[in-house]
Order: sequence, then structure tokens, then C-alpha cells
Amino acid sequence: MKILIEVNDERNIMFVMKNYKVGAGGNGGTGASSGGGGAGEVIYYQNFPLRNGTLTINVGTSSTTPANRISSITHSSGTQISAKGGGNGGTPIFYTTSGGTVSALTAISGTSDAYISITAGTTLTLNANCSADILIVGGGGGGSARHGAGGGAGALIYLTNENLNSGTYTITIGAGGLKSGNSSGGQYGQNGGDSSISLSGTGNIYLAKGGGGACVGLLAGGDGLDGGSGAGGNGDAGGGDGQGGNVSTGGTAVNTNIPSGVYGNSGGSGYGRAGLGNQWSGGGGGGAGGAGGNVIIDGSGYATGGAGGVGRQINITGTNTYYAGGGGGGVSEAATAAGTGGLGGGGNGGKGYGTGSNGTANTGDAGGIT
Repeated sequence: MKILIEVNDERNIMFVMKNYKVGAGGNGGTGASSGGGGAGEVIYYQNFPLRNGTLTINVGTSSTTPANRISSITHSSGTQISAKGGGNGGTPIFYTTSGGTVSALTAISGTSDAYISITAGTTLTLNANCSADILIVGGGGGGSARHGAGGGAGALIYLTNENLNSGTYTITIGAGGLKSGNSSGGQYGQNGGDSSISLSGTGNIYLAKGGGGACVGLLAGGDGLDGGSGAGGNGDAGGGDGQGGNVSTGGTAVNTNIPSGVYGNSGGSGYGRAGLGNQWSGGGGGGAGGAGGNVIIDGSGYATGGAGGVGRQINITGTNTYYAGGGGGGVSEAATAAGTGGLGGGGNGGKGYGTGSNGTANTGDAGGIT
């Protein structure tokens, strides 16, 4: 901002100018945990002899451009007083990453914390010791074809106030498991990949197992595979025409994570019956917050596929979000309905010739396939 003042009598203006000029403050640094801008230069003059004529007073403003932060009083013959602006705040460099897919450091509203999200493996170097909350989720298990079951969600490990030492960490993100083939030859969907954090020279310090893969519906006795959360049991086509039908069991959640423990749930039971137009229905895959649903048989003997287990709701970014839902079970055409995916991104099962949906990427959620 500029102000023009006409000076006709130095004696009248000199008293007014018994004051100081202050350069504008610098901008704060970019990103969370950055430094604040510096205060502007202060210059104080008493009884400064201003010249007759037109004075231009420039008031500096906070800006990333240094010249814009300068405050000055300029006479037509040249600058008489000039005060430089403060420096911009610095952006912290307490970590670096190499490769992979890493979000920008993002401030969490209402706190002094910030987070990064890593969705593809990277190397993370911490330049100083720090305390961190950590959310790590294994890849979701693959669903299965032909009235098969929903895959299990990956194990979900959430730890707060973890002390991390400076050093280089290798972060691996588990991929979602592929679905099964369309015949008894491609019997199971793949287990999801493990997600891990390892410290150079130490090995894995955190590991979340991938979710269990589900069995194709054409295979009799197709129980779900174990994993971070277990897959559902398949819609066993070997079931006879009796009211009971065949029941296949869901996989269980494993405890081979790091830290050791169970961070998921079991899959639901599948059901196979040749009567009523073939009531072949898969169970739901387990989720981080609940077991996969068993197939539901109504009073007339018709089946609804098992729902995927609910994920777990966590607020690590400032927003409550569900992660690691299980996949819904697929069903044959004559069944009532396929199972829905678990809250937290689990894929829905398909009905008849319909295709089940994939689990949501980067949440550890499992797929559900017909």
C-alpha cells in the first residue's frame, strides 16, 4: 500500500514523524509443524529531517516475495527511510521418502499433529526420534467365483504413541489377493499380501497379515482360508436336496502378526442345497470390526449370502473412517440376494451371472465375487 504526503513545511511534519518504520512480518512456513514468519525490521528516528516535496509511504505486506515486505518513505529524490520485512518461516525436514506413493504431510485440524498416508511401498528416513500413531492394514483376500464366498479383510493394527527411532524404514504395502478362477481348477482366491514396516538392521517391527482367500462354489467342502481376517465358506454345490443342505465354514483370523495377536475376525459359513432351483450361497468374509455373516435361510428355504464383516472405525486423520471391511458372499440365481460388503469398503457379492465388486483400494478391504 502506498500513501502520498505533500510536505510544505518541515517543521510541521517533523513532530509527526517522531515514530518508527516496521517492515512486514514474514509468512509462516509451508505444511504442518513449520516455523512461523519473522517480525519485520524496526527503525526508529527522532526529528528526522524530511525534505519538502511529495513523500511516498509504502507499507509492506506479508508476502513470499521479499520486496513486498519492505516498508519505506521515499522522496522524489530517493528513499529516505527503509525497513526490511521479516523472513519466511521454514518448512521442517524431519523425514524424507524415496519411491512409492506418499501423501503430503497434512495438518490435523484442531491439533498440533500431522499425518502422511502411504499407499505404495516406500523407504522412509526419519532424521530424529519421534512419537507416532500407526495404522497398518494387510491386503484384502480375493473373493471366489460361482456362488463363492467373500474374501477376508487384511489384519488391522492401530497403535498410538509409538516411539520410533531415527533411521531408515522400509514400508511394504500388501496388495489385494486375486479372485479365484471360474472352475474347480482355480479353487481359491489368493490371500492378500502382508503389509509391514521394517527398520534397517532390525527386521520387521510391524506386520499385518493379508486377508484369507475364498473358495470357488463348485468345490464341495470349500472352507474359507485363514488370514488377517478369514474368508467365508463357499456356496457348496455338493449339497443335496435336503432342507439342511451342506455347510462350509469360514476361515479364522491368524495371530502371526507383529505385534503378535489377532487383529481381525473369522469368515461366515456358506450353504449349498440343490433344491428350490439351487440355493448355493457363500458366507461373508471377516472384517476388522466383526465376523463375516453366515448365509441366512428364510422359512421357505431360500438363501441370502452372508454379509461381509464390518470394518473398524478409526480417527487417525481427524476424520472417523472405517477400514478393513470383509467381502460379501456370492449366490446362485435362484437365491434371494447376495451378501453386502462390510462397512469400510468390503466388496458386495454378486448374484447369478452378476459380478461381485472389488474391495476399496488402500483400505485392506476384501472382494466379493459370484
